[in-house]
Amino acid sequence: MRFLFLLFAILPIVEIALLVQVGGIIGGWNTIGLVILTAFIGAYFVKREGIATLQTAQAKMQRNELPGKEMVEGLMLVVAGILLVTPGLITDVLGFMFALPGSRHLIASQLSKHMNCLLYTSPSPRDRT
Repeated sequence: MRFLFLLFAILPIVEIALLVQVGGIIGGWNTIGLVILTAFIGAYFVKREGIATLQTAQAKMQRNELPGKEMVEGLMLVVAGILLVTPGLITDVLGFMFALPGSRHLIASQLSKHMNCLLYTSPSPRDRT
């Protein structure tokens, strides 16, 4: 609960303060341009990495493997997309961390260690005989 409070109450205040400070250094229009530019670049990366992750997941499913890592990375790409289109510099940094392959793989592997998931499957018709 505290995390959500920090996310929705404190983060916007910090983002606004940071944008004002950066605007004072590089100028207001340059700051707005920077925020818009990071949104476009972020959208490109999320789209590119999302397609690659989807293709990897499909290849694993074709080999009858569970694409667990790809599912985690796909969820991270959704979060990255949301963060990158949210105006602000802190959210952009977090979004790029989730969108770029190197940091995303590292974060996904750490998340996977902390997630417990049981998989239940029904027996196939040929196993019943």
